[in-house]
Amino acid sequence: MADAAYNIARLGLLDGTLDLTNDTIVVMLVDTATYTFDEGDNYVDDGTANDPASAELTGANYVRKTLAAKAFTEPDATKARFDDTGTITWTALGPCTPGTADAAILFKDAGSDGESILIGYFDTGFPIITNGSDVVFDWNASGIFELS
Repeated sequence: MADAAYNIARLGLLDGTLDLTNDTIVVMLVDTATYTFDEGDNYVDDGTANDPASAELTGANYVRKTLAAKAFTEPDATKARFDDTGTITWTALGPCTPGTADAAILFKDAGSDGESILIGYFDTGFPIITNGSDVVFDWNASGIFELS
């Protein structure tokens, strides 16, 4: 699987319901043995056993992380990028259930998982073993996503 966007995020960018500048954007870690990416999924928790909430890691020092250094750039005349210039670190992560993080999911936090809109699915650089070590997650050097 390659990194990908959810359809609801594409729609939200077009109709204004997703505001990457002002909305609270959060990253969570999931197990792909429980969750299979589907670009048609809409929310963190859709009430089924195959949603991101059902596959989220649980364990020592795991918490969802809010993007704190959101940035927009125009690297050239044909592209626009959304990025987070900060590094996301889970300190002394794990052991967790399951034992590995297979993907990161970016979403708009609406205060309730049933209303929190999925944005992107990222599995490049995974899996990550959760054994009590620090886990440092850096976004791709080309940004979280790019429009061209």
